[in-house]
Amino acid sequence: MIYDNLGKFNHYIVLPHFNKSVAKILEKIPKEKLLVLDIDVKEFGQDYSILYQNFEKNIYSGLTECLDKIKKYQSLNLVLSSKSFQYTPQGIIKGFTSFCEKYSITHDIISDLEEEYDLSKNHAYIVFREFDLINLINWCTKNHWKFGQEIGVLSYDDTPLKEIISEGITVMSNDFSLMGKRAAEMILTKEKGRFSNNYYFIDRKSI
Repeated sequence: MIYDNLGKFNHYIVLPHFNKSVAKILEKIPKEKLLVLDIDVKEFGQDYSILYQNFEKNIYSGLTECLDKIKKYQSLNLVLSSKSFQYTPQGIIKGFTSFCEKYSITHDIISDLEEEYDLSKNHAYIVFREFDLINLINWCTKNHWKFGQEIGVLSYDDTPLKEIISEGITVMSNDFSLMGKRAAEMILTKEKGRFSNNYYFIDRKSI
């Protein structure tokens, strides 16, 4: 797509959601026209414009904020998906693993959360997809389990829905509003450099 569109636009904003280097492709775009958003391209220097999420640091910090609540569960499970397109940065897995190892938290990475999966009482889960969150809510309703008591749930990235469902879902979220404003500023002012966007943690009743 990049090769087919070189020279057609004044600016290129690229979110390189891949767990492998894309630097040799992106460097085809003149650096004064390129903004790399969301993902850090470590091969690029300060003469590029990069606004990224520090996934490893953010998930580690967010989990640390609710450490005492996590400790009341038998394990903490990171739910990913292998059956649908879901980009999961390696930084999230590293941050999750580092947190659990430092604080001696029993943990697991679940490739898919399907109905046949034995959802366990007194365990906590981190979910990314809305589909997985809905499944958790349905299964807990059937079993009469309450979030924050019999089972713990954290979700990545906030939405208005997560503020109200099941009395509120605890979230770790990139500040997307700020990222949009900063991206616009960097384009308008032609600002160069590597910048980490802010994240926030909201502790609700689900953990």
